[in-house]
Amino acid sequence: MKYFLTTTILIVTVLFSLQSCQQNSTNVTKSEVPPELLGKWRYISSSYPNEDTLWFSRTNPSTLYDWGQKIEIYSNGDFIDSYSAWCGNDDNIHHTKGNWTYDDKIKMFEATINICLKDTKYKISNITQDTLIFTKP
Repeated sequence: MKYFLTTTILIVTVLFSLQSCQQNSTNVTKSEVPPELLGKWRYISSSYPNEDTLWFSRTNPSTLYDWGQKIEIYSNGDFIDSYSAWCGNDDNIHHTKGNWTYDDKIKMFEATINICLKDTKYKISNITQDTLIFTKP
């Protein structure tokens, strides 16, 4: 009887877990994602005094090299957040890979890793071919 009860509880727990994972998964279709969003973006600044606003550009105004903070958004759901510096010993140097989702109804972008070492979830307040602005919800 003890074995039967333990097995039943285990099966119910596994089934409940699978069901809850299925309900939380969101599939993003390419038609929902603004085409301007995809590609490499270079971090420009946070908007003072609101440090929760992140500004990105396609061009890197500070250097001809590919140094600095950047994000890369791919159509297959891959997301890369990285930072490089000319000196090679900056504390912020990183190259982190994760995934992303986008909710077209509320213009919400969410990554599985921190964006610019800050947060994982931002609302897209402006997007053009050369400008991307994230604001905290």
